[in-house]
Amino acid sequence: MKLEQFQIQISNPCEVVTTGQQLNGMVTINLTKPMKMKGIHVNVEGKAKTFWEIHGGKNTTKYRASETYLNHVVTLVQTETGDQLKHPAGNHVYHFSLYIPANAPSSFEGRRGHVRYVCKATIERPWKFDQHVRKAFTVIHDLDLNLLSSYGVPVVLSKEENIENWCCSAGTLGVTLSLKKTGFVPGEPILYDITVENKSNSNINKVQLELRQVVQYTGFCNHIFSSGSPKYHTKEEKFSLLNESLRVPNNETGRINRGSILPSLPPSYLEGCGIISTSYFIVLAVRCGRSLVQMEKEILVGTIPFIRQHQSPRYQSSLPSMEPTAPPPPYDAAPPSYEECVFGRIDIFEEGETNTVGEHDWAPAYPNYNWQIQNVEILTAVLQPPAYTEN
Repeated sequence: MKLEQFQIQISNPCEVVTTGQQLNGMVTINLTKPMKMKGIHVNVEGKAKTFWEIHGGKNTTKYRASETYLNHVVTLVQTETGDQLKHPAGNHVYHFSLYIPANAPSSFEGRRGHVRYVCKATIERPWKFDQHVRKAFTVIHDLDLNLLSSYGVPVVLSKEENIENWCCSAGTLGVTLSLKKTGFVPGEPILYDITVENKSNSNINKVQLELRQVVQYTGFCNHIFSSGSPKYHTKEEKFSLLNESLRVPNNETGRINRGSILPSLPPSYLEGCGIISTSYFIVLAVRCGRSLVQMEKEILVGTIPFIRQHQSPRYQSSLPSMEPTAPPPPYDAAPPSYEECVFGRIDIFEEGETNTVGEHDWAPAYPNYNWQIQNVEILTAVLQPPAYTEN
């Protein structure tokens, strides 16, 4: 076989590029003999797609949408006239580079859609099948928490509800959730202070704290009688931050003061994407007898952390300081690391791709900061197995 090696390499650290910056890569080919070809080029493409189906009886309604953010071809080898040439044998490396648009959204892989950036190199061959190799890379559209100061102030959520016993009221239960801020970056602990005031005759069974990711997909119906209006489809993923029994006797108060690491996740909103949006919520649930007291607060997942904490003089937090031992990096510095998305790798090859090599399993990587917090127990967020459904 003439073609011994055909691959793409991304030169950017961790194969991650920030919007508005330059993507750098190289294509390597190794030929045992000269090869006739029309040329070699690289197509760099960035697209969002959504897709889901609704089944009703014998009918299936499909919903689809797509957006293109980048579609650029870089020619690496070609004659001036466009005629075929005989590429010499041996090992050859061709470099390419281009800028990622500043308004392109972050990479995202979900159950009903994705935002995906791929380099695809092609050897055009006369009278034979073309040869292809593809390589995915991550794009980050920065979400700077410092530009959203309202997410840097403390919040206190309180709720008091009557507790129902089997036949009558059993008193009340007061629950308070305190967060020193609501803006975080992956790798940073979400510090929380939970206070439970039991004024009921029932025992408190369990205290649960969850991080929920809510993704909304937009699509359009393929039915001939469709109005053409967009339809929306929502999927949730849950991360267990805390799940434990808390025994609080009647007329006493219990308290939990801990933290949970925010896993590697795409930023809130997916700014720049018009058909997929992401949001995140902290959800607290306290079960007492037959009753459930529940509250939630939206938080922001960013890519650049707060440089300084915003304090409110009206609120004296009982939480330890959230200042890291080393300050966050300046805006123009890369974070300490990038980590693959917590959801893991998926097969990114699409139907109809023939004579194409390259990695099938892939996952985007997001900025991850190594926070050092003292005097508080830090837990690891656990992804709960998703309940997959067809709809």
